[in-house]
This record gives sequence, structure tokens and C-alpha cells, in this order.
Amino acid sequence: MKNNSKIFLLCSFITFNLASCDIYTDDDNRTNIETVTMTGPGIGVAKLYCKSYVPRYAFPDSISGEQTKREYQCLDLKFWGDTYCIDSNWRISQFDGKKIYNYTNREIFRTLSNRYKDYAYNGHTWINLRPSLAYPVTSVSIVSDSDYDNEHPAGTELTDIIQFNTASYLPFISNGYTLFEEGGDCYLTTKLFSDLTQTERSMWPSEVGLVFPQEPSLSKEHNLYIKFSFEEGKDVTTKQTIKF
Repeated sequence: MKNNSKIFLLCSFITFNLASCDIYTDDDNRTNIETVTMTGPGIGVAKLYCKSYVPRYAFPDSISGEQTKREYQCLDLKFWGDTYCIDSNWRISQFDGKKIYNYTNREIFRTLSNRYKDYAYNGHTWINLRPSLAYPVTSVSIVSDSDYDNEHPAGTELTDIIQFNTASYLPFISNGYTLFEEGGDCYLTTKLFSDLTQTERSMWPSEVGLVFPQEPSLSKEHNLYIKFSFEEGKDVTTKQTIKF
């Protein structure tokens, strides 16, 4: 996959830089919250000093999608669900017209931050934006109700031809919060799901892109039935229509 798809994701995720709050002592260093408004979506956010990098962890229960055309046809998927943060001052906000429900739970947040060893950032950060998915994705199923090509009739798995344009915060955290050469905080890659490593399937910032480098030779409209399975055992499904 060429660089323009990665550049698209890079721009998206740099725009929504993430951070998380101190959960490792009883000292509350979250008393001076500076409220600002970002340009672009115009979402109210807060800036404060935190030990960790990720501000929230999401437990998705639904998925929305949008078809886009870049180098190839793409389907951008966003995960939605309850998010757990540390700061008791968080409120219900909106992103892309959807309500985001934040819950404060020290134990859940501590467990996940420790799981990913995200406890040495120690910097001023932006909060109240895209969360990281709480658990890695273990498997994906994508089937269509129409014939894709001679090798992929209706009901056949398409994960051997659809690529995943993904981002992960885990390499950034594991490498001592060092930005990548492109200046981003996400490790970006485009691969078949079967080729993604455990790291590349972890800490997605609540979205992923499906890339169709091989367009169908038969039906030009497909209802895709997509299922993501997560490490803790939960499945999240969606039906998305794509036209070629």
C-alpha cells in the first residue's frame, strides 16, 4: 500500500493527540484544568498534566462506517461504546454527532494502563478525544451478500483480499513516548488482518480503515457483514454497504 493512505491516517490521528491522567498515587494533580476549544470539529477539550498518555479506554458495542475513495475504495469504521477515564470532572460530550459517555473508574483505568505499561509520560496533554480500544482485536470476519469475484461468491470470507489500515499507540508508548519519523504518535500500517502482529492489533484509537485494492469483478454493490472479536471475548458486529 502506498504512502497516501498512511498519510491520511497520520493526519487524522495527529489531530486527535491523546493523553491520560495520573492514577498511581492518591495525590490529585488534576486541579488546574484549562478549558479550550479546538479548531476543526470545535469540540471542547481540556489540557492538563498527566503521567499516562492514553486518556480513555473504550469498550465498543457498535460500529459506524463511511465509504471514501483515496488510492483505492475504502471503508472507514469507528467504534462506539462506554469509555473509562480517571478524572471525575469529565462530562458527556459529542464527537461526530454522537454522544460520548465517560465513566470514572480508577481500578479499570489502572488495570489497562498497567497492562500497556503506560505510566511514564509525565507531560501536558489533551484529553476528552478519541480513546484507545481497551483490548486487542483477535479476529475479524467480513462476508458479502453478493458475489465479489469467481473466487469469492456470496457468503465467502473476504479477509484474504481486504486490507486493514490501522494505527496503534502501543509502539509509541513502548519506545519511551518517542514520535515516529513522520512526527506522529501512532504506528501506521496497511496489511491483511492475518499479517497484523499482536502489537499492530492492540491499542487502536477507536477506528480502522478497510481498503479494497482488488475491486469486485461481479456485483458492484455489497452489503458487508463485519464482525470484530476482542481478546476479552466480546464480539461487535456491523452491516455496511459499499458501492464500487
